[in-house]
Amino acid sequence: MRTILAGVIFLLVSAQAFSALLSPRTFNKLNDIQESINEVSPVKDKSTIEEIEASLIELAEDLDGNALGMALTYQTHAQLKVKLEQYNQASQLLQKAISQQDLDSATQLQLTLFLAQVYLSLEKYQEISQLLEAAVNNKEYKISAPVYALLAASYYYLNNFELGLPHIVKAIELAQKPKEPWLQMAFSGSYHKKDYQSALTYSNLLVLNYPDKKDYWRQKAGLHQLMENYQGAAIASDLAFKKGFIEKEAEFINLSQLLATQGDPYKVASLLESALNNGNIEENEKVLNLLQQAWMQSKEIHKGQAVLAKLFESHPTPKRGLRLMQLLADSEKWKQTIEVANSMFSLKLTEKQRGKVFVLNGISQFNLGQSRQALTTLSKAAAIPSSSSQAKGWMSFIKQMTES
Repeated sequence: MRTILAGVIFLLVSAQAFSALLSPRTFNKLNDIQESINEVSPVKDKSTIEEIEASLIELAEDLDGNALGMALTYQTHAQLKVKLEQYNQASQLLQKAISQQDLDSATQLQLTLFLAQVYLSLEKYQEISQLLEAAVNNKEYKISAPVYALLAASYYYLNNFELGLPHIVKAIELAQKPKEPWLQMAFSGSYHKKDYQSALTYSNLLVLNYPDKKDYWRQKAGLHQLMENYQGAAIASDLAFKKGFIEKEAEFINLSQLLATQGDPYKVASLLESALNNGNIEENEKVLNLLQQAWMQSKEIHKGQAVLAKLFESHPTPKRGLRLMQLLADSEKWKQTIEVANSMFSLKLTEKQRGKVFVLNGISQFNLGQSRQALTTLSKAAAIPSSSSQAKGWMSFIKQMTES
């Protein structure tokens, strides 16, 4: 912010443009001084700087009454002050230049834009907005895209997105290829106004013009989510994943949840399993829970069961244990069902949950040939109202099988 010389060069018109309006002596002297300013070092050439300043003061005195000559001399002196980072003095010199009477509109605009750049270094954003608003409203001036962008930036610095946004939009419209910061400003202004559709337009332009910047892909996906366009968010996030921009656990989980909303659980499961195997995410409760749900929804029951077993081992809950017991029993894995049942009793179970555990445990014992033990276990289930009917039915069946 403090060094703006490079920024103002494109705004300044060379003294050659005024050679027809200035005497050859004045033109040559201004030209020589500008070349000296470009070459001088603020640290090493202090004596040369003093000489340049003396020449400028003398030239201003000689040109008294010549409005254009005085204005360009003050402007050149201001260039020197900018190079020395003496911005207050530069602004004072430019104000003197602008105050010269009968200057043509091109010179007035040139000086105004230079002063606005100096104010930017001084963080005088209110002054910038006032200067440039007057300029864009002056019908004699042809305003370029960078001017509208600077005016918009001054309002943004003042946190006035409402007034700044139209100017950055104008800058983008005028430019053949809008600059990246301009698109960012248009996006942020639209976002602050909660005009999410316009924000998406600029987000798309950022992605289109700068496809290798992951922040823009994440920004686009987040905006789609905010607009409850989960399909768009899923597509943007999936493209970001394919470009290698999905790196953090939260990003993988978010992508998984978005893909799940699009009815593709197999893709969700494959994504999470790959991320786990590659060490992109940790094997924690949230990730395992998403993974087992995705495998189940994909009808990959054995894979889902394996993940559920791991999840129950690391984060045991009654609900998970009962679900795992049911899956194991459905797969006729009787021994494993009994192992889970034995571990369940260390958990805080409701009476209904205890009844279910006894029933599944008793059925597993019977299928392993432990009929007597099965009857004992099922009798415990029969004493619980919620499981009594099922338990008595199994007990009757076992007695018939053992007595026959």
